[in-house]
Amino acid sequence: ISMSFHPEQFLLALQSYSLVALFRLATIFFLPLDAPKTIIPLTDPFVEFFGGGQTLYRDLFFSGHTSTMFLLFLTNRNKKIRRWFLVLTILVGACVLIQHVHYSIDVLAAPFFAYTCYRIAILVNQST
Repeated sequence: ISMSFHPEQFLLALQSYSLVALFRLATIFFLPLDAPKTIIPLTDPFVEFFGGGQTLYRDLFFSGHTSTMFLLFLTNRNKKIRRWFLVLTILVGACVLIQHVHYSIDVLAAPFFAYTCYRIAILVNQST
């Protein structure tokens, strides 16, 4: 909602998120890590319906939840909201680690991938 007042920023966020999704797709394809043995599996009806009826366990590197929250931090202009997104990025990263859904490297790499995608989107927009 806050980005709806800044359409350029909203478009940058969508472009960055699209790149994050592509990078994540590539890393999951080329680096299909096994889930931690201590994983606490949660069933997601949405993913199970569109994913063939089974819970996904090899979609680890890198954390999509953490990268999305960090991307929202990067793309928002409102300082108060940015602070909240930074705090939420840390909390989401901690929660997926506590749940044993990701390895530490999955969560630590996510902000770097998000920032890289954000910078690529900025560069592409500057060249057009």
